Amino acid sequence: MFGDARISRVPVKFSGTRAELFWRLVRGYLLMFPTLGLYRFWVTTMKRQFYWHHTSIDGDALEYSGTPLQLLIGFLIALAVFLPLYIVFFYLSTQVGTVVVVGYGIVAALFWFLFGYASYRGRDFRLSRTLWRGIRFGQEGNAWAYATRQFLWSLLVVATLGLAYPFMSADLWRYRYSNTWYGDRQFSFTGSWRTIAGPFYRAYALFAILVGAAVGVGLVSQGAMALVPLLMLVLGFGGFFYYRARESNLMFSEVHLGAARLRVEIKARPRLPDLWRQVRSRKRGHRPLRRRGDGRNWLAFHPQGDGGPLAADQRFRLARRPGVLFLRPA
Repeated sequence: MFGDARISRVPVKFSGTRAELFWRLVRGYLLMFPTLGLYRFWVTTMKRQFYWHHTSIDGDALEYSGTPLQLLIGFLIALAVFLPLYIVFFYLSTQVGTVVVVGYGIVAALFWFLFGYASYRGRDFRLSRTLWRGIRFGQEGNAWAYATRQFLWSLLVVATLGLAYPFMSADLWRYRYSNTWYGDRQFSFTGSWRTIAGPFYRAYALFAILVGAAVGVGLVSQGAMALVPLLMLVLGFGGFFYYRARESNLMFSEVHLGAARLRVEIKARPRLPDLWRQVRSRKRGHRPLRRRGDGRNWLAFHPQGDGGPLAADQRFRLARRPGVLFLRPA
C-alpha cells in the first residue's frame, strides 16, 4: 500500500510539549481550590485548546471554539438529570431485601442508558466546536436513538457473555460516522461485524482457555489458587491492549470522507514498554503528564472523549506512532 503511487500521505503532527502543558495544568489546578472546583471547566477548555491548536493536519492546525461557560451550563443540566438518581441510590441504601437488588438494577440501567445519551451529546459538542481550515465539523443523528441502540446492544452482549460485541461495535461505529460531517461532506463507515470478528473471537477464545487452565491449576493446588486472580488480571490486561489496538486499526480503515481514507497503525507491544517507562519515571521523581483525564500527549483522530483534537474512541501516541491520513482518488 505504501508503494502505491495513487496514494498521497497527509501527515498528522502534534507540536505540544509536556513541559508547556505541565505548567498550564499546575496553574489551573491551583485555581480550582479557591473556586471550589468550578475552575475545572476553564482547565478543560484550556486542555482542549492546547491539544487542538498543537495538532496540525497537512500543515494546518485545528481550532477549538468552545468556552468554559458552555461546559458549565452543560454540567448544570447533567446535574439536574442525575441528581434524582443519586437520591434514589441513597434511599435504596436504607432498604433491605429484594427491594434493594431490584432498585439498584433499575437505577444502574438508567445510568447506563443516560451515559450513552451523554456521550453522544458530548461528541456533538466537541465536533461542532472543532474547525480545520476554517471549516467546522458537525454531527447529526439523535442522541436518544444512539443511547437506545447502545443500551439494547449491551443487553445482548451481556446475555451472550460478550459474544455479540463485534455486532454492537460495528453498529455504533456506523451510526456515529454516518452522522459525522466536515462542512457539507459526510463521513461514511464501510465496516461490519466481520471487520473485527477475527481478532475479537481469537482473543475471546484464548482468554477463556487460559482462564479455564488457571482455575484448573488452582483447584488442583490450593497454594496456586492465590495466584489465579493475578494471572487473570495479567492476561486480561494484555488481551485488552492487543484487541484495542487491532480494533482501532481495522475500524479506522473503514472510515471515509469522500475520497479520503483514514488509516491508523497501532501496535499493542509498544504500549507495555511505555507503561514501564512511566513507572520508572515516577520512581525517579519525575512527573509524567500522560495520565488519564489530564496532561496526555495523545492524538485521537476521531471524536469522542477529551484526549485529543477530535477526541477519541481510541487514543494513540503521536510522539512515537503518528496517525497517517491516506488520500485515495475516487
